[in-house]
Amino acid sequence: MMKWLSYTIGGLIGLILLAALLAPIVVPGSYYKSKIETQASEALARNVTLAEAPSFRLLPAPAFKVNGLTISNAPGFSAKHFAEVEEARIKVKLWPLFARRAEIDELVLIRPEISLEKKTDGTVNWLLGAPDDAQEEAAQPSGAPAGDVRLGDARLVNGKIIFQDQSSNQIFTAEAVNLTLALKTLSKPLTVNGDMIFQGTPAKLYAKATTPKSLMENQPSSLELKIELADNLIDTTINLAGGALAYDGNLTVDAPTLRSLLATLGAPIEVEKGFERLKLSGAISGGENHLSFKNAELSFDAIKGNGDLDFSWGGARPKVDGRLSLSSLDLRPYLPLPDEAARANKRDKNAPFPAWSEEEMSFDFLRTVDGNFTVEADEIVLHDINFGKSALTATMRGGKLTADLDALTLYGGAGEGQMIVDATSAMPVIRGNFVMQGLDARDFASSVMGLNRLGGRGDLTITFATTGNSQAALMRALDGGGAFDLQEGVLEGVDLGGMTKSVVEIVKGLRAGEFNRDAFASAIASARGEGAKTDFSALAAAFTMDNGIISTRDITLTGPYFTVSGSGSIDLPAQRLSLKLAPVLSQMQDGSGGNFSIPLQVAGGFNGASFSVDVQSLIRQLTDNRLRGLLQQNGIPVPDSGTLGDVIRGAAEDRLQDALGLPASEEKDADLEDQLKDRATQELGKLLGGGHAPADEPAPENNDEEAQSEPEAEASQPQSLEDIARGRAEQELGKALGLPFGSSSDDNEAGEEEGPQTNP
Repeated sequence: MMKWLSYTIGGLIGLILLAALLAPIVVPGSYYKSKIETQASEALARNVTLAEAPSFRLLPAPAFKVNGLTISNAPGFSAKHFAEVEEARIKVKLWPLFARRAEIDELVLIRPEISLEKKTDGTVNWLLGAPDDAQEEAAQPSGAPAGDVRLGDARLVNGKIIFQDQSSNQIFTAEAVNLTLALKTLSKPLTVNGDMIFQGTPAKLYAKATTPKSLMENQPSSLELKIELADNLIDTTINLAGGALAYDGNLTVDAPTLRSLLATLGAPIEVEKGFERLKLSGAISGGENHLSFKNAELSFDAIKGNGDLDFSWGGARPKVDGRLSLSSLDLRPYLPLPDEAARANKRDKNAPFPAWSEEEMSFDFLRTVDGNFTVEADEIVLHDINFGKSALTATMRGGKLTADLDALTLYGGAGEGQMIVDATSAMPVIRGNFVMQGLDARDFASSVMGLNRLGGRGDLTITFATTGNSQAALMRALDGGGAFDLQEGVLEGVDLGGMTKSVVEIVKGLRAGEFNRDAFASAIASARGEGAKTDFSALAAAFTMDNGIISTRDITLTGPYFTVSGSGSIDLPAQRLSLKLAPVLSQMQDGSGGNFSIPLQVAGGFNGASFSVDVQSLIRQLTDNRLRGLLQQNGIPVPDSGTLGDVIRGAAEDRLQDALGLPASEEKDADLEDQLKDRATQELGKLLGGGHAPADEPAPENNDEEAQSEPEAEASQPQSLEDIARGRAEQELGKALGLPFGSSSDDNEAGEEEGPQTNP
């Protein structure tokens, strides 16, 4: 009986094997083709077609090969097909299938092309199967046995994968895709290893899903991913939360060609410089459209430090938020480069001051990314300014940068300020305000303004606003104001104290009737040039700025034995200045100095300004001093306030009232008052050596040939007493100095002593 049973079972097995061998021959291939297309279409809820009948065998292991396999796309998506496979080869073991295990010895897809799409509403095309499949799977008893899969030779050969994101209007393409997959069971790690050309860039991929079964069931799982894009590396280990995409873990990004990486990933940065390299590592968390770093180590171009960062994308621009502690915040790569002439001027104080550049400045970097930052840095480096340890809060949004500098260290000083660069329109606008104390004036003036002849330490306040797309345009539109107050400094290129002292000595000789014109010119020349300097204990001024013109009315400088007051303007667009200074010597032990001032003029271009003595003002000052002396010698008090004309007129009226016995309060009619004033003018004119003789007295003899040669028409014109007195004094001083008298300050420019031109 047992022998018969064994023969029977053996016979059945033989028949089955014979059927397996004969089935591919007896059953038409079109039957398999139709069945495969129908059942695959129902299972995937997509139209599946084969270009030709598949080849099929059962022994020694079930295997089949299909050519021209296509899976149609879901409705509403742009590509015609979801997948097209030129050739597919599948070989499975037969007996494990009865135990609900798929042991696939071979799964090879040759030249597949897969189109992945995501619509603006988040709908994707890679969810295959009928809509009710997920509900049916969820309704199965939890204890139902689950199938398993083992992969042997699983490869994707020379494939192409396209991903189109309609929400960001981006398309990513991977070509020449060659991948190898390895999987023992769904509860064991799945590894994917391969290479491709991603967006035109050679790439390598290694991925490891530690629990594919958890991934398939949307349960928590972990994933290792390593991507090489040219020279750039992205290496991460993340834990997936399950359900909607959410993760945490660790990430390292090493991108020596950052701009290339960003362009490959669909976030190109359109800048001429900067964004060259990035190295970033730390703990991460995130989701589909954002990534956060905690305690990250950062190296971005020349910026190095650590802190927290949050990246988000999917909008109009990428966004980066962060709180960072940096050793150096070097912003030079992201700012317009100063021209070579400006840089040379800062290196050499004798170099010519450069013209303002008309070259268009680029603020494109402000429009490439949005962000909010709180930064503490040991240094902040710009092209023209180096900050020490500082703290700032910066917001960058849609092309507008607002930087609040809460604590600044700048050239030995400290302070605070705000800077706004608004490049949201075609014409950028720049505004700012700063308050600094203890600033090193030499380093600041040289670095910021290219002025390298000023030293000292002090305070600065400034508020400014300007607009333009070039350096020259910014200068033309500059408005604002401020003030500075420097202590214990030096002004190189001119010795104001020495010049004042020399001129005072010459004026003393002039008062004694002696004047050496060569000594006068030598005194002016020796006070300027290389090696000349003005030491000061204080230098202060307030100023306004209007369309690039800086104006001041209260320059004050205090030296060791002199003081200087002044006013004037600096025309930044035209690079010209015009200042009037009045140095006054302090009272010396020998009695020299006192309140006598030497009027100086500083005028010309930045590369050709000249210092000169305002001779006309000097003569006028000497004239006033002589008039005051004459009045005081004749017992007429001269107060510090009021004009000399008022003093003379008042003195004349007092004397006439005394002479005529008129009480001070008595009113006189207009004719009598005019006569009295005329008589007073004559009397005082005789006292000063000028004026007219009374009508009822003969004119005194006058042997002065020059006085006799004066035109009678001029003598007959009425003159004020002040004009008579000043004119007489100017005649005498003019003859002594060898200068014309009675001319305007404009006509007298040729008579001013001018020296070599210097860079102010």
